[in-house]
Amino acid sequence: MHIILAILGIVGTAAVWIMRMRAAAQASQFLFNAASDVIAAAKRYRYTPRKNQNPIDSIETPELALAALGAGFLELGSLPTREQRDAMISGLSRVGHMSLNDAEDMTVLARWIVTEAGGPRHNMERLAKRLKAMSGADRFPQLIDMFQSIAKAGHTGLNDFQRDSLDDVKTAFNLQ
Repeated sequence: MHIILAILGIVGTAAVWIMRMRAAAQASQFLFNAASDVIAAAKRYRYTPRKNQNPIDSIETPELALAALGAGFLELGSLPTREQRDAMISGLSRVGHMSLNDAEDMTVLARWIVTEAGGPRHNMERLAKRLKAMSGADRFPQLIDMFQSIAKAGHTGLNDFQRDSLDDVKTAFNLQ
């Protein structure tokens, strides 16, 4: 009897370890897929981060800077809703003159850039300066249009961090 219990214990322990290993494999596969999405988007939009530099300084296209500003603005709010995310993607598609799929792919890369740069709270002005350096003040109305789309989708108005980021953006575009 005790041998049967020992065998059942060994089989049970093995089953638990197998389930844990499968869960770990699934989690690592998920992370690998997420990383490959970012890498694919970076290649598609010719984004190459430079060593020993802030990732924002490696942005080479105004559309990617717009996407990063939109992603940062969205993350400054409370937990983003699906409607806000969709509004940001459609706003980026509209102001960046690209398809919704391209806007969604660019948003994945933009969120990664903002996260790697240390988060949106301290980088909105830097992003806005980067956008202004690439395309002048011409993109400011498009940026505000995208911000308004995000704010309207949230139904909660702007929070203090988003208001502060708007002030930072205005400062970067020399509008204050």
